[in-house]
Order: sequence, then C-alpha cells, then structure tokens
Amino acid sequence: FSWFQINRVIYTLSLGWAWLQMPCMVVFYFVVFCLGTLSAVYNGFLYEDVDLQREFNGVSSRMLGLTYGFHDLHDVEEVDCHMWGISEERLGRRMDMILEACPELDSSERRQFTDFFFQRCSSSMPSGLSAVQLEDHRSHHMSNETLIFDDVLQIVDSDANVGNLLERLF
Repeated sequence: FSWFQINRVIYTLSLGWAWLQMPCMVVFYFVVFCLGTLSAVYNGFLYEDVDLQREFNGVSSRMLGLTYGFHDLHDVEEVDCHMWGISEERLGRRMDMILEACPELDSSERRQFTDFFFQRCSSSMPSGLSAVQLEDHRSHHMSNETLIFDDVLQIVDSDANVGNLLERLF
C-alpha cells in the first residue's frame, strides 16, 4: 500500500505532455525539410522575411497615396479644429460614379452599399456632423497591412514611453 503523491502525478502528466508533442515535432520537421518544393512553400508561409526598411517605405508610400485620395474626396471642413471629412452625399456621388458600370447593381442597391459603408466608416466631427475623417479612412484602408501603421509610429516615436521591461532591454 502506498500513499497518493502529488509530485508523482505532476511528473507523470508533464512526461506524458512531452511525449505527446513528439509526433507533432516529427510531422513538422518532415513537412519543413523532406517534401522538396512543397517544403519551400511551407517554409515561405512559416518563416516570413521582413525587411523593416522596405516595410516602412511601403507603408509611407501607401499613406501618401491614401491621403491624396482623401483630400481629393473631402468636402466637409472644420477650420477651427483643422479637421476634414467626407460627407455621405459626396461619398454617394463617388460610389455612384464608380459602380455605375456594374449592371448587377441598380441605384437602390448602390445606395444601400454606400449607406452600409458610410455607417461603418464614419465618425462624428466636433460639430456633431457624421463624416469619414482621415483617421477613419486610414484605419479601414490600411487594415490588411503586414506592418500596422500604429506599430510603425510606436517604433519611430522617440518620445513615447517604452511599454515593458523587455522593450527597454532590447
């Protein structure tokens, strides 16, 4: 007869956990090294090469193009706050111009599409008017970037407080 020993239970569970990971490791290394061209595809997916200078330049270039497009569209201006926006009417006219060549959409469907887009992208200006502001336009336009614009700003901003101990060390 022996007593129940918690350290033996923990030892057995951790040993079992380690052994259960072995098949995953074998499959991983088989896929990464033994499948030829398919391994190259998997490696490209698993290990992405990031060139920060190229990423910064790309994000900056896309931002310049984005702001040019925004300033071409904006029609609402609040001079005292230095804020600009795109009204729903202006957005509707531009969407009609873009989508008029689509025979699948009639005018009511284009209007519904525009209303849906405006409701999701707009925010309230200081005067209370709803408009798509530059920040709204940027955040929705650049939501699928590899390197997120806010992260770029945090890396470049030398005045910001560094977040945690690891960021201070490295």
